Amino acid sequence: MGSDVVSQRPLSGGCVAEVSRATLADGREVVVKAGGAKLDLEAWMLRYLAERSSLPVPAVLHAEPDLLVMEFLPGESGGSRAAEPHAAELLADLHSVPAPAFGLERDTLIGSLDQPNAPSESWIDFFRDRRLLHMTRVCVRAGRADEGLLRRAERLAERLPDLLDEPPAPALLHGDLWGGNILTSGSRV
Repeated sequence: MGSDVVSQRPLSGGCVAEVSRATLADGREVVVKAGGAKLDLEAWMLRYLAERSSLPVPAVLHAEPDLLVMEFLPGESGGSRAAEPHAAELLADLHSVPAPAFGLERDTLIGSLDQPNAPSESWIDFFRDRRLLHMTRVCVRAGRADEGLLRRAERLAERLPDLLDEPPAPALLHGDLWGGNILTSGSRV
């Protein structure tokens, strides 16, 4: 970064790495995620959203597999009622970004879990294979769920065409939206 760290304090959130706010000797304040895995992939995801949407995402300043340095954005983590209308506008705008297929050009992460994104012409097929069944199998392999849950998920997967409608066209989604990934300041996200 070309400047020494003069102070550093822990921040909440960041379930996949240690997160801190660092003040550099040149006065810049940055967020540092360290000790996690695939933080360079998280950087790619942030850059992808920044380039293709109006979501306010922090600028990536440096990325390595186990280190991510981002611009510090002020705000409160977790969202607020006052900011919900603005968050809804931003998400609606994000969902208006067209895509050539359901999926993405590369696999991503949701927390520390691999999230497969091989493109599909059908959203129902994509959701069934790359979200519902994939994540259920991950849970079973990790000992977090039993084979009975997998069998129920497979039965549900067979019924998805009767339960869900195909969207009119593919669109960009956030993919890892939770309170720890939202900062608000007053009524703004």
